[in-house]
Amino acid sequence: MLRKAGFDVAKASFDVAKASFDVAKAGFDVTKAGFDVTKAGFDVAKASFDVTKASFDVAKASFDVAKASFDVAELSYSSQRRDIAVLDPVRYPNTLGIARKPSCRDAIYRV
Repeated sequence: MLRKAGFDVAKASFDVAKASFDVAKAGFDVTKAGFDVTKAGFDVAKASFDVTKASFDVAKASFDVAKASFDVAELSYSSQRRDIAVLDPVRYPNTLGIARKPSCRDAIYRV
């Protein structure tokens, strides 16, 4: 009878250990699933960052092109204003200070 009681206690202890193992395994599975979700979230965040960086690079390149275009337009306008000032100083007296010196080309235009 004492032996049977010891066997019952051992069996109960084994059942508790098995249940504890099952709970631990379930916890591990939940932790692993959480890690997989976290890793996927990190991958999505990294991809989003890469897209944002690429978008910023495109915007910067677009800005550089716009700035170059503006510089060309400004140069063209200022060149045109200088030519007008040299050719017609009466009509544009305020531009005389920035007008370039007359050249042979100006003589051709005046004719």
